Amino acid sequence: MGPGLFIYQKLKAEEQLRADDSLKEMLQAEIRKSEKDLPMHFVQQLKQFTTEKSDSESWGKERVRKFTHFLMAYLRLRRRQERMEYKEIGATYYQKIGGSKEFDRYRDVFIHRLEKWLGAPIQTLGIISVGSIVPIYFTGPVLGNYSKYRIGTLHATTDIAVAEEDFRTDARILWLVENRAVLTRMAMEVPFLEDTQSIIIGVDGQIKGAHRKMIQQLCGNGSIQKVLIWVDYDKAGDVIARDLVNLIGKLPFRIIGNEGNLFATYEAFVDWSQTVPHAEQEMTLGGEEHWRKWISL
Repeated sequence: MGPGLFIYQKLKAEEQLRADDSLKEMLQAEIRKSEKDLPMHFVQQLKQFTTEKSDSESWGKERVRKFTHFLMAYLRLRRRQERMEYKEIGATYYQKIGGSKEFDRYRDVFIHRLEKWLGAPIQTLGIISVGSIVPIYFTGPVLGNYSKYRIGTLHATTDIAVAEEDFRTDARILWLVENRAVLTRMAMEVPFLEDTQSIIIGVDGQIKGAHRKMIQQLCGNGSIQKVLIWVDYDKAGDVIARDLVNLIGKLPFRIIGNEGNLFATYEAFVDWSQTVPHAEQEMTLGGEEHWRKWISL
């Protein structure tokens, strides 16, 4: 590389850095205009995003820039109307043909990050449709404002319902399992569910905003005495277990190992999981006898 090209690239990098700083300042201004109408903890996450030297999710610079534009577009539209479609955000921001598709490429990761910041479904922010419905599968007694579920079969609700509901339960034991196969297997053991007063929620390998809100509602209603967390034994399982532990607050919990080992802290589980081969939870699914033993420990 010649000296001329080196200087040119250096100047371009400095120019882009100034542009990125200016973009973040514009977002900060939008946050100040909107913060009184948004949840406080969500606003704190927005502000933290604007001051990060490196992205907390390890996103590339281009994705961070696009997300910054997305946040500004959302905040501007939110001040004009309380409810919106996902595609409205790009359409009203770019004001051109194809503008509604500008944020489609990163839709899933943008929504996931907002829900993580919010701890609730995206509908809570007024984004009523993102082109898909997120199901939540569970079994056990759950009562909502508009619904009632009993032990005896597998149930499903949606992110849209969770955004409007206030779920509660009289169950004593909450199982949070990563995979549907475990959920469907345990759902068939009706006497076990009744005797142990259990409710089981499947998180489907990724904890979305609807899962977060439903889990927090059930953990906060006073009846749950213990939480059993059951995930795959790999890197993704470690992350899911960590997020679930953070969700349940101060409730006693156990994380289940692949040989029936139980761990009372997340740190102990991670230390163990790093010493064993990767495995799926279905490999040691066991049966009612094992499950009762885990509850008692």
